[in-house]
Amino acid sequence: MILRGIGASGGVALGRAFIFAQPEAIEEKISQDIDTERKRLYEGLDRAEKELEALGKKLGNRKEAGIMEAQRLMLRDPVLLDRANELISEGFTAEHAVKTAAEESAVLLERVDDPYIRERAADIRDVTQRVIRAVQGRSVSAGEGAIVVGRELNASDVLALNASGIVTERGSATSHMSIIAGALGIPTVVGVRGIEHIKEGMTIAVDGDSGSVILEPDEEEIKRKIKKNREEREESLGLSAVTRSGRRVRIMANVGGLEDAEKAAELGAEGVGLFRTEFFLLNRKSEPSEEEQFSVYKRVAELFGERPVTIRTFDIGGDKEVSYLGIRREENPFLGLRGIRLCLKKKDLFKRQLRATLRAGVYGNLRIMYPMVALEEEVREANAVLEEAKNELKAEGKEFEDAPVGMMVETPAAALYAELFDVDFFSIGSNDLIQYTMAADRTNEELSYLYRADRVMRLVAHVAEAAKDKEIEVGVCGEIAGDPDLIPELVRLGVDELSMSPSKIPRAKRIVRELE
Repeated sequence: MILRGIGASGGVALGRAFIFAQPEAIEEKISQDIDTERKRLYEGLDRAEKELEALGKKLGNRKEAGIMEAQRLMLRDPVLLDRANELISEGFTAEHAVKTAAEESAVLLERVDDPYIRERAADIRDVTQRVIRAVQGRSVSAGEGAIVVGRELNASDVLALNASGIVTERGSATSHMSIIAGALGIPTVVGVRGIEHIKEGMTIAVDGDSGSVILEPDEEEIKRKIKKNREEREESLGLSAVTRSGRRVRIMANVGGLEDAEKAAELGAEGVGLFRTEFFLLNRKSEPSEEEQFSVYKRVAELFGERPVTIRTFDIGGDKEVSYLGIRREENPFLGLRGIRLCLKKKDLFKRQLRATLRAGVYGNLRIMYPMVALEEEVREANAVLEEAKNELKAEGKEFEDAPVGMMVETPAAALYAELFDVDFFSIGSNDLIQYTMAADRTNEELSYLYRADRVMRLVAHVAEAAKDKEIEVGVCGEIAGDPDLIPELVRLGVDELSMSPSKIPRAKRIVRELE
């Protein structure tokens, strides 16, 4: 039997099913020992906090580590703790108190229009389940090589269970759980129907590329497919993505830190199409220094040598908790002061990043890319700051290298008027372009049917045509860049560069090499 879902993280895995169920808190009145219950609660919080810190360390410098840090901070939410203590005083157990308090908060958040706020409801439930397990002194282990199967899996569970594959009934390809699974290279399929047919210990195969789950598969056939994937990976290391007619398409990587960049290099990436830099801003109390950034950009530049590395300037705004930047909470942060808009408001922060990038360019082939651009004036103003950075470095006698400057095309306005922008390259951010075109939050599971790449292909074609007329390169760095079904269409439209999760690179190279 084959079950279908959405491939959230590529690759193939074979193993025994481990049915994962979240713990249920038992509603139980107690007649005494309120102090003991309160002690159990705080001991559980301490244990959960240590677990989240350890899980965050597993992610190293990846930007996804910020998810664990955000959850760790939730443990000490005074509103949640006050309510839990109130319930304990009424005679409830610690686990029932914390679950009730958290569920009350989560339900309120789910009623808010802001998609970011709604998403926090899942994080609160994730943290709560961890606290309940900690209070009860329980831990969960899937066993080596297991395929974790559940109605829903939380972000921290992915790290704690050490799964070789993941199958869930709920979830989206852009959820925190899927993001972490992708960062760790764990084949994952979400939104699977018929999950009740999977039984504990059953042999199953997860194909994150096709979005399928095979029950009681031909193990030898799956092993051959896994072997083929491994061989493709090894073969791709020394190969370029060139069509049979001789057209070159660069297959690049999206990375969120040094560890991701190293993995991408190992998998044969022909450069970095998107180096996310937000990790510099998260989980700290002050802005990052120029030297701190320079050391990281220099290392990535050296790692890839002549292969291009695209440094995306800070894409952060009201959807992240960065108190020291003074960003106020917005009603709709995804349409608010973020990306290039924020950088132009925080020019000192922006300039330090540009200076660090220019200096690091001496050691490799760095490019600069502005995110969330809507108007050509934004590019001109950003370039003026860039020129200031260059002039300062010259005056200080510091060595630097000029860098090509490009922009993310992720707003419909930028796509429709691409010909107006004076840049050296375009990079189409398909995730946000689809979200903004379809007016549908891409993290909202109920709206997953609206997350359709076919409805932005005319915009992609228009940007590609504008790039051709301007004689500049155009790339795609969203999820569709690594989609096996869409790669041929993107190449046909004239896309020069496809940037994706590192695990998808070998297959993407093979697909391009088979095109005419």
